[in-house]
Amino acid sequence: MRLTYSEPNLLDLRHHLSQKIGNYDNYTRTRSTYYTTSCTSTATSTTNGTDKNILIKENQEVRRGDAIATLDSSRLQTQRRQLQTNIQQNQRQLERIAAQIKALDAQQNSESNLISRNIAAAQADLSLNQRGYKDQLVVSQAEVQEAEAAVELASEEMKRYQQLANTGAIATLQVKEKEQAFKVALARLSRAKAALNPSNASVTIANERIAQERARGLATLATLNKEREQLLQRQVEIQNQLERDEEELRQLGIELGRTIIIAPVAGTILKLNLRNPGQVVSLGDAIAQIAPSDAPIVIKARVAAEDIAKVSICEQAQILNCNEGKVQLRFSAYPYPDYGTLRGVVRAIAPDVIVSENNGVTAAPYYEVTIQPERPYFVRGEQSYPIQPGMEAIADIISREETVLTFLLRKARLLVDF
Repeated sequence: MRLTYSEPNLLDLRHHLSQKIGNYDNYTRTRSTYYTTSCTSTATSTTNGTDKNILIKENQEVRRGDAIATLDSSRLQTQRRQLQTNIQQNQRQLERIAAQIKALDAQQNSESNLISRNIAAAQADLSLNQRGYKDQLVVSQAEVQEAEAAVELASEEMKRYQQLANTGAIATLQVKEKEQAFKVALARLSRAKAALNPSNASVTIANERIAQERARGLATLATLNKEREQLLQRQVEIQNQLERDEEELRQLGIELGRTIIIAPVAGTILKLNLRNPGQVVSLGDAIAQIAPSDAPIVIKARVAAEDIAKVSICEQAQILNCNEGKVQLRFSAYPYPDYGTLRGVVRAIAPDVIVSENNGVTAAPYYEVTIQPERPYFVRGEQSYPIQPGMEAIADIISREETVLTFLLRKARLLVDF
């Protein structure tokens, strides 16, 4: 048998009872864990390695740049020490080579000066020999002329004495003396003519000495220059190696810096994925979840997939103005009978359903809902009690507000329809 009611009577009854009975809220209850952020910051590993030291704990406050953990860097430290040793050795070699090049430059200058002095001395000797040769040539020519004059004089005297001897005016002995004098004059002339072309061997020797000094100097300078070129080439090789080592050392410094996992922001450690030293860490692994200190407070709640249609988002900026997506929040750390509840609103719903596994068992699918509380603390008496990261919260999401009468009539109508 189906019960029926006239619509006017139902309206009158609903209007009358709604004035007497308050509103009734339908709730979608979910248990959630709170953390502070609009988008949590994650400290990740920037290299592969093995955890050596864990320096912080969960719920611990950190500053930006604080070390969270350190990875084993013994291999990198060994490489760095070796590179530092190589760099020091190369720097010392460069200093020695620079000193050798400087000494070679000084030696080249000395050799150049010595060569110049030796050549100048040889040229002076050449000039002296040339002058002596010319003087000797002049003397020889004068001696020839003198000897020719003496021969001519001796010849005239000998002829005159011979004529006198033929007349008996002088003795034969005197004629013999003049003849001997003429022969002596001829001999002196021959000797003078022989000395007329003096040897220029000293000049030739002087010229050869100049050539030898110049050749020896050029050979010495060539040897020194070759040694200098070899030193310069070695200097370039060592300098290039030094630059490569310094670049590698700089890269090692970066790698060593990556072995220290630091907090990217100031805040509170919500979750730490390192449990004990020796744990293997890979590049990009999430090491810690950090709630930034200056981030707005939100609650991350899990709503079952079958209930997500009942959840609405509040678009109003002020929580008090929200008519949809209302939430009542209770925290296990602050018992409800003593501290009451906090009001909040739903600000966002994840676009995709999340399915997780625990020990191979697939959990029920859910959506992640972001809830903004009215304030980040409870008030009891005159004292406030802040919400701390990691606290467990129960979120009662109000899916519908209706009067008790509307609820009873809706249920009654369902029964009548049934």
